[in-house]
Order: sequence, then structure tokens, then C-alpha cells
Amino acid sequence: MVDLETYLTQAFILVPLVSALLCGTGVWMSLRDSVTRYEWHLKGAAVRYFGWNLLSGIGFFLLTVYPNVVLRLNPLFLVAFMLYNVEYYRVVFWMTRTDADERFGRIHYLLPLLVAVLVMLLKLTVPLNDHFRHLLESNPLPTVDEGFTTFLITSRRAIEMLYVCYYTLVTMRRIYAYFKKLYNEEEPLYSPARWMVVMVLLSLALMVSSLICIAIPRSSFGVSGWTLFFTLSLMLFHIHLSYRMVIRRFEVYALSQPEGARHQYRGKITIRRLDRYFRHQKPYLNRNYRMTDLVTALDVSRTRLSQFINQAYGINFSTYLNRWRLRELEQLQQSSRYADKPLEGLVQQAGFTDMKHYRRAVLQSAEEAIVGATRKGEDADE
Repeated sequence: MVDLETYLTQAFILVPLVSALLCGTGVWMSLRDSVTRYEWHLKGAAVRYFGWNLLSGIGFFLLTVYPNVVLRLNPLFLVAFMLYNVEYYRVVFWMTRTDADERFGRIHYLLPLLVAVLVMLLKLTVPLNDHFRHLLESNPLPTVDEGFTTFLITSRRAIEMLYVCYYTLVTMRRIYAYFKKLYNEEEPLYSPARWMVVMVLLSLALMVSSLICIAIPRSSFGVSGWTLFFTLSLMLFHIHLSYRMVIRRFEVYALSQPEGARHQYRGKITIRRLDRYFRHQKPYLNRNYRMTDLVTALDVSRTRLSQFINQAYGINFSTYLNRWRLRELEQLQQSSRYADKPLEGLVQQAGFTDMKHYRRAVLQSAEEAIVGATRKGEDADE
């Protein structure tokens, strides 16, 4: 007969399972509404994160109900646990990506596959009774006393602990390096967005609580405070991440507004500030980007912004936007990654609605170049 502790354990584990399913479905449904390739990659990584997290959670739930099933599918659930840590890092990778040629290393997926194959092969050499005993044993880490093969096949929890630590720390390191680079290159006008700070804190909480939950004996996995803390933290993390994906608010930094200087940059616009925003945020990749969006982002008036662009660059907002798109298209054409992609696809990836708008921007750019050269010639004659 199942006791109360087992029921509570199953209920605790079901909480992040349900949140992973619902949040992952929400992000997946919003995937079709992606307006840029960047957004599509970011949401795709988030969907995969929720999917692997769900599968890993199913393994933990079945461990309390049907241990024999977990015993036979142990390689699958182990790989799911490893891959959801990888996909979390990939989500952060896309949010902090500053170079168009920077790619996410496929080597991150190689180790989980190798581990799965190794565990499946070694599984044939270890009796099922030893599998079952080690799955629920009180010692969280394997020993070599029973032979090297048994040591390897029963190392699941050690692998889980290593993966949690490694990918959490690597993710934190990337976020730190991103902001350090930003502060070194630019004036310290930007600070980490509040939602990013919350995500980092939840990640650290998950690392600590998951390590404790992995380390404690399976037989006492139940109603401990750490188990409850872990499941609630994971649920909040799911909700927090999916919400930012669905509403398209995944900028990792925000304009700093220190106390006593809230109005320091309000209503003020400079060439450096405007170009920096376009260089880092790349809003021009959004085909439907409008001046009202930029007004909101920079906290300036529409009239002031329009006047500034006209005076500083001698062009209107639409032309300024297309200049950045043409630069992006030039970078894409120079990248070997897109060597075989047709021009029309690259044009849309750069933010243009279609080829008609692209040709119009090219023609306008050529006319500006001719006018500029003519003016220089006239100045030289004088």
C-alpha cells in the first residue's frame, strides 16, 4: 500500500512536469509568430529545453511508481537530463550572441549521445538485480569495489551532478562575460534586466537544490524541504522563461537609471546612443519595426527622435533603418554559412519585407552616394 510520503513525493514531482508541458506548449505555439531568425532560434531552443525537461521529469516520476520501467529506460532518461541542461545553455547563448558568425557548438550534444550508447552497451553486462539495487541505494555515488563495469553503469547520479554544476557555471560565466564586454566597449548606461537577474538567481537555486536532491538516497527522496524547494523553483523558472519568450521581451539588459539620475537620459539622444542600440539590439531585423517602437525603447519623444535623425544623418527614420539592414545583408553574404542561400532568403533575414523593399533601399543608397560624391566635388572646386 502506498503511504502518504509517496503520494506527496509524486505530487511534488508532478508540479514541474505540468509547468514544463504547459510552458513548452505556449512557447511552441508562439514559435510560428517569430519575426526574426534570431527569435526563431531562441524560441526553438526554449521549446527543446522544456521538452527534455519534461522527459527527464517523467523519469523521476516513474521512479516512484514503476522503478522497473526506469530501469529499462535508464539511458533515455539520463540523456534527457543531460540535454535539458545543454538546451538551457543554448537559450542563454542566443540571448547573449553578439557575432552573427558565432555558432553553438555541436560538441555539446556529442557527449550525451556517447554516454547513452555506453550505458546501453554496459547494461548488457550487469545483472538487472544490480541495476535495481543501485537505482535505489543509499549511497549516491558509485564505488569501484564491485568492478569497473558496475561502477560505470551505476554512475548516473554522479553524471547528473557534474552536468548540473558544469552547465550552470558555464551559463553564468557567459552572462558575466557578455556584460563585461558591454561595459568595456560602451559607457555603463546599461545594466542587467531585472528578469535576467531573477533567472540567474533561480538557476543558482536550482543548482543547489538539485545537487542535494541528487545526492540524497533515492529511498528518502520524498517530502524533504529541498525536494519541495527544487520543484517550486523549477516551476517558477519555467513560468518566468516562457513568459519572456511569448511576449518577446528577452533583452538581457536595460537602460540604467541610478537613484537621483532618473532623467539623465530621458528625452536625450546622441549618435553614439542610437547606433549602440541598433548595433546590440538589432531591432531592424523586425520587418514590422516602427518609429514608435524606437521611441518606447529609448524613452524619447517621436518629434525629437525624427528631428535628430534628420539633422544628424540627413535622412529619415525609414532610410536609417534600411541602412542597418543593408549592412546586415552584407555580413550575411560574406559569411560562409549562408553561401548557398538564395538572395531573397537573405534579404528577408536581414529585415526587409520583400525584394521590392530591398531594391528600393539599394536604389536610395546609390542615389545618396551619388549626391554625396557630387557635394564633395563641389566643395573641392570651391
